[in-house]
Amino acid sequence: MRLKTHIILVLLLVTLFPLMAQDNDDRELTVEERYLQDPEIMVLWEQALASDRQSKLNALETMEEMVEEGRGSEELENILIHLGLEGSSIRKLEGRSLVNNFPEVRKRACALLGKVGTEKVVQTLISILTYDDEPMVKAEAAYALGLIGKDENGNVVNAMAWAIEREGTINPDNNFAYAIALSLEKIAEANKGLTNAAGYRALIRIAQGNYLQTVREKALEIIKSMKKYN
Repeated sequence: MRLKTHIILVLLLVTLFPLMAQDNDDRELTVEERYLQDPEIMVLWEQALASDRQSKLNALETMEEMVEEGRGSEELENILIHLGLEGSSIRKLEGRSLVNNFPEVRKRACALLGKVGTEKVVQTLISILTYDDEPMVKAEAAYALGLIGKDENGNVVNAMAWAIEREGTINPDNNFAYAIALSLEKIAEANKGLTNAAGYRALIRIAQGNYLQTVREKALEIIKSMKKYN
């Protein structure tokens, strides 16, 4: 009887052990475990989280190569999102001083995010366009949204219209306005017209605003080109 019991236990272990091992293999990895599996991603995160500007720029150079080579991933996307928000939505203070404010880093991150183009990226770029204080960063975010071209629910166009309406009338930024105009043009091309009237209001505001003549003329040109989508 005792021998029979031992045999049954052995058979149960032989049957259950592979299943237990399979369950362990199928277990969803934590974020930390995923990064530990890829040393290159670990290095990029360390560079992105470093306190100095140059380390972040080095990370962006590597990630640009990876994106161009088609080696994008969710982990890489998350690093780019962090760098795009760092210094505006993600703030690190020492005393009362903001110590991680590198507009050039955010600008370059936005350019790369435009090449990634996922829905999470679109929402991040809208956030940057809405909350960042640097015109050159907002301009890059706007242009990246235009390159992506997605705007099924009109949120992108609404964000652009709001951003341009928020601009001061005395010394508005010409590069930002030009980027908004170009982006609206690309969104119209991708969607066979602008998704809502807010885009037209933005273009009219630029065309009538206190901008350089070339910027105003570009806005007018885009407004006239919308006839082809009617």
